Amino acid sequence: MNTRRWLLLLSLVSGLGGVVYEVLYLRHLTTVLGDMYYVHAALLCMFLLGNGIGAWLAHRFIRYLYLFELLIGAYAFSLPFLLPYYERSALSRLFEGEPVLQSLFASALLLAVPSVCIGFSIPLFSAYIDRQQRSRDAFKFTYLLYNIGAATSVLLVEFYLIRWSGFTVSLYAVGLANTACGIILFLKREAWTPPPEPEDATGHGFSPRESLAMFLASVGASVFVGFFIKTCYHLFLPHRENFAICTAITLLAIAAGTEVVRRFRPSFSFLIAAACLALGLVFAGFELLVGAFEVTSGALEGSGGTVPRDFLFGLLIALPYFFLGATIPALMGHEENVARRAGHLLLLSGVGNVVGMLGFMFLVHPNVPIFSSVLVIWLILAGSLLVRSGLRFKPAVATLLLLSALTLPFASGHPEDRIYLVHSQDVPEDAQIVHYKSTADNVTHVFGSNQTFISYNGHPSIYVSERQRVNRAEIVSGLIPALVAPRREKALVLGLGSGITGGAAATVFDRTEIVEINAAFFPLLSEIEFANFGVENNPRATLIHDDARSYLANTREKYDVIINSIPSPTYFAAGKIYTLEFFQMVKNALEPDGVYSTWFAPLDMSKDGLYTFLATLHQQFEHCNLAVLRLGYYFASCSDNPLQARPFEMPAPVRKALAGGVGSVSLEAYFDTIFISDDIFARLDLEGYQLNRDRFPIMEFQIMRFDRTANELQRSTADPVLLDPGSLNIEFIPPSDTERFLDQAAVFAQVHLGLYQRFFEPQIQAAIQRQDRTLLDALTRRAAEERQRLKRKDGASTP
Repeated sequence: MNTRRWLLLLSLVSGLGGVVYEVLYLRHLTTVLGDMYYVHAALLCMFLLGNGIGAWLAHRFIRYLYLFELLIGAYAFSLPFLLPYYERSALSRLFEGEPVLQSLFASALLLAVPSVCIGFSIPLFSAYIDRQQRSRDAFKFTYLLYNIGAATSVLLVEFYLIRWSGFTVSLYAVGLANTACGIILFLKREAWTPPPEPEDATGHGFSPRESLAMFLASVGASVFVGFFIKTCYHLFLPHRENFAICTAITLLAIAAGTEVVRRFRPSFSFLIAAACLALGLVFAGFELLVGAFEVTSGALEGSGGTVPRDFLFGLLIALPYFFLGATIPALMGHEENVARRAGHLLLLSGVGNVVGMLGFMFLVHPNVPIFSSVLVIWLILAGSLLVRSGLRFKPAVATLLLLSALTLPFASGHPEDRIYLVHSQDVPEDAQIVHYKSTADNVTHVFGSNQTFISYNGHPSIYVSERQRVNRAEIVSGLIPALVAPRREKALVLGLGSGITGGAAATVFDRTEIVEINAAFFPLLSEIEFANFGVENNPRATLIHDDARSYLANTREKYDVIINSIPSPTYFAAGKIYTLEFFQMVKNALEPDGVYSTWFAPLDMSKDGLYTFLATLHQQFEHCNLAVLRLGYYFASCSDNPLQARPFEMPAPVRKALAGGVGSVSLEAYFDTIFISDDIFARLDLEGYQLNRDRFPIMEFQIMRFDRTANELQRSTADPVLLDPGSLNIEFIPPSDTERFLDQAAVFAQVHLGLYQRFFEPQIQAAIQRQDRTLLDALTRRAAEERQRLKRKDGASTP
């Protein structure tokens, strides 16, 4: 194989191992920084800026391409060892209470070295290839191969490598690829290294107008990428693979645009005008796109076809980027001094991308309706066009720009609900909708006469109240820990959300700290204080804006109870709080006899998923009881000491909120009967189940997803309590204890109909058939009491 082909192959391999670090480093960094949109954006900013700086410096270090490839590989082996030191150091709390700034700082600190080194690759490979065979397309061809390799590796690593080997091993494997490139380049350095590019009067050869146009185009492109990622995160639901899908799409768009430039030589101005038109057309037809997406959702969910569907719709939404990604190759033109010219453009692009991404986070998203981003992007791109061409547009460019302007009222006029509530199918007709936004995170509050719910960052609806009744399960989640706590002095609640769970806990504990990473929740609290017991103004509650894991890793407090109210690990923001390392942090922050309480959703897990979760939990705690709050909502409380209920006087606001929520059953009886196991670890065989670890979160990759299209009866068989209650040490109250048995039957008829139908209804029917007078008399008395209760409630007799 000749030298040019060797270099092309190495540039492809370098691409395979270059941009994929964004995905792998994101996986590692979000473990310690939080997994919010702004963390993704901070990492992108550092990579884009670092790549630009490296590209700009590249022509000065043309002999040392091998060294940068070796450094890239070496850093891949180093990061997993550096992160624990960072997480425990004072640097991780430098911007305490400001997680956005902390994320930007950490990304700069931890990613400066690899991102700058990766930036050297494209200009230097272009120069090396240009030496072997003089061609005006050396940069374009290198740029094409590099981005194809990067897109391919992002998808392969995300959907195959890390799902079989975990994050750390995948990082090492990619690091080996760069190390191999570096070794080959070092061995061939004498034969392959081109001479330094000559200094000349014109330097990079671009005029100030061209440079400014490139900078503005990059700003507009980056605002578009921010808007594109935000749209996809909502449309595709906030799963971990979304970042990889969006990154691969943008890389393929750059590659496709580069190939168009190689073949057809469109001008920079034409590409910008075409991007403006594509932007207008895509979002003018956004309703059609979403409609088609929704039609396919039901048919494909759980069938394995959702990722290809998401990729296809992502390609459609990213259509403008196919033109924007081609602007650098278009401006390159002739390719003399290729490393210097490419470095200049890539620096402008990198700085412009950082400005655009930060502008979207801090200025555009929080302050304008989400679809007005289309107008902002169009104006920036039009400014780039004016700088490049003045008012002397060619007819084709002028026509494209005019047509794009005509689409703007349709593209930017959609209601924000079309993104923020895309998965909420049950919005009442009389509902009022309010959006709360901070940086690039959002919370939507929907409230009508009979229903109130919230949705945030693409998550499906979370009910606050229905028919004037506050979400009972959320209230009880804040009270159960108080029942089993050794003391009721200090509690920590992970996740604020609606504030119901934290607010309920704050009515019982002397001091309650509530940690929330999404700042958009805080202004919502006062609007739903009827549900969260006025937690915002409760002097016994302290609200903390931080990532839950980061806070736990650095706190010196010791708590009687820690309560997890963060979403299921099916969603990206939550996966890291179900790992062995996280449970170790929890235990370190608890008093020796403290209690960790966490909800979990068996309907989101396979049986293996449930047992992996329990096996991981059992590694840190000896005992764990179990309560069921409703179908799909179980609540486990864990400690190293056996758990015993310590009844307490229910606070008046909580008693009032729960009144009527369990029918005729008293609150005392309700709490007595929702516990279905005193200790699920007592005879649970957890041997052989792989633990959920930071470096390999198997719950996310292999055992969380299953067919969700089955009907409710089929889905209920995935509930392990229904499937195999004996294996979980579940015990129900026997019929011989008549009153408590009927209390539990009444409770489960409301909170978990499947359990009622399987365990209680047959026993009640059998008792009726054998004329069990004790049970029949109790049933008759309770029926009469229920009629009286409903009569008092409704002001009319009940037939």
